[in-house]
Amino acid sequence: RRTWVISQALGKLENPAAVPALIQAAQHRSNVDLRVCATHSLGQIGDESAISFLKTRSLDRSANQGDRGVAISALGEIGSPSALPTLEEIASSELRPILRSLAASAIRQIELLQGDAETNLLAALGDNSDWIQDDWILARLHRQWSDRVAAGLNQFLREGLQTRSPLRFQVTALLTAKLALEPSTFESLTVSMDRQNRWLATLASPADVRLAASGL
Repeated sequence: RRTWVISQALGKLENPAAVPALIQAAQHRSNVDLRVCATHSLGQIGDESAISFLKTRSLDRSANQGDRGVAISALGEIGSPSALPTLEEIASSELRPILRSLAASAIRQIELLQGDAETNLLAALGDNSDWIQDDWILARLHRQWSDRVAAGLNQFLREGLQTRSPLRFQVTALLTAKLALEPSTFESLTVSMDRQNRWLATLASPADVRLAASGL
């Protein structure tokens, strides 16, 4: 269990130096949980040095479905176009429906990062029709934070007051942490008829909102 926890922690640190150790852990002969956790962490780190291993694991029909599935998902998280041929092969010819679906989702993730990634990601937020997780979208937007991203998230929050509450919480928390919650967004939450929206407004102090408005 200790090695499983360590693998998780390495993924959250997002340190590319951990990739070789995680690849080794992902090939453990008997510990399935360790393999899956280490492979997932490779996706979290997002370093392209893991792509070769992940492509091989994704295509390995001798590996179990869990190992292959998490490798496919990790390729989507990394978001490199170099993984597209592998994912397209799986999506078109794999016999197991779940792996085809995971490959299609990973392809969509990579597509979102091409061209105007900020616009693509903001437009996909809240739409889970392609199995694209909002956690991944917000993590990507956090990595490439800009005034444009902040404005887009504020607009999403103002216009999406009826979206599911966990997502509203995540967006509000991110904007608050970045001191980027706009006064108009704060007001829309404060005067909302929805008690949960009014509660979300308490996450940000008026001072934080004024600081965001000042642009400092």
